[in-house]
Amino acid sequence: MYCNKCNKEYNEKMKFCVICGNELSKSADNYITEPVTPVTEPAPDIAPVTPVTPVTPVTEIQIIPEPVAPVIEEYHPTAENQTTQPAKVLPPELPEDVSYETPDTRVTRKRRKAFRNIGVGIASVMLSIIGFAFIFTAGVSYLARVITYPETAEAITASVDIFDLPIEGIDVPGVRDFETLGQAIETIAEEAGVEAGVVKEIYENSTLKEEVAKILEENAEYLRTGTIPPAFDAERLKGIFNDNLDIIEKVYGRELRPTEIEVVMENIDAVSGEIKAVDIRNVQSEFDFNIVRTAVSMPVIIAELLFALWIFTIIGIANKFAAPALAGAGISAITAGALIAAVTLVFTNKLVSFPVPEMFTDLSASLFGAISEVAYIMAGSAVLGGIILVVVSKVKIFRYKTVEA
Repeated sequence: MYCNKCNKEYNEKMKFCVICGNELSKSADNYITEPVTPVTEPAPDIAPVTPVTPVTPVTEIQIIPEPVAPVIEEYHPTAENQTTQPAKVLPPELPEDVSYETPDTRVTRKRRKAFRNIGVGIASVMLSIIGFAFIFTAGVSYLARVITYPETAEAITASVDIFDLPIEGIDVPGVRDFETLGQAIETIAEEAGVEAGVVKEIYENSTLKEEVAKILEENAEYLRTGTIPPAFDAERLKGIFNDNLDIIEKVYGRELRPTEIEVVMENIDAVSGEIKAVDIRNVQSEFDFNIVRTAVSMPVIIAELLFALWIFTIIGIANKFAAPALAGAGISAITAGALIAAVTLVFTNKLVSFPVPEMFTDLSASLFGAISEVAYIMAGSAVLGGIILVVVSKVKIFRYKTVEA
């Protein structure tokens, strides 16, 4: 290739001159290969000019062109070269704190979350049952403690009429064939030469009822604190008789003879074995009251309530204090309170018959009647607290929500 302007020869691959930028051609039209000798013509009126010595031709220097960066041709689609391939749809741009996950990863994550929720749900139900048991046990223990208070013993004694207690089904020699304890006492009194109505009148006017209340109070104190009560034996019963001798003589309308008093003392000695059988200190040998004493102690009751609270706190943390966790705790409290109220109502009013002697049913009615006020207050408090938890679980402002990644 040749540059006709600069008279330079280039490689065949070149298209333009690197010096002047002229387009190269394959033919050397004006290419000079030999030095040109200048021709001088003297001017007609001018003195001849000294001829110029011809310049010796310089050896040609071959210029190697530097590589030129290829020209990038822009592509402009036209109707002829435009293809019909579908355009690629890129995923939308995600926030920096959210990573893109494939459908398979999303399904796997949802399955793991479902299994975790099932496990947490089963554990929450089981813990709720345990928490309910602790609440109910604490309530029963507190009611048992209330039974051991002196006021309760007085209330039970005032509500129980010994002469109306049914003894049918009680296997005690001498009284097994009677319907009530009053009939047995009056029959035994008649056999001893005492009129039937006299014994009941003596009971109502003597200190015997107060003595019974005192004995119950001593036994209750023993159950609650372990304080050993005075012995209940024949000697104590004789003392009660002597303390009420004036009232007995007033009811009889005369002074008792020494022989009559001696007969009474002999009869008391005859049943000394039965009297000792009901002494709580003798019952202690067959049943460990330390278990009862521990169960009705305030530290144990408080510990049961705290343990129930701890269980429901764990349930709340596991469920991130969601509405179902709060509702579950509320339902447990409502159930425990309702059950305590129902048991108190059934035993106080003898709504259900149990396969036990009727005397125990009447005593249970008197017992629950004495503590019914405390039982209903406690049950109402538990139900009210449970309702509050259920209502709170339904209010959205109190719910703890999480955002899924």
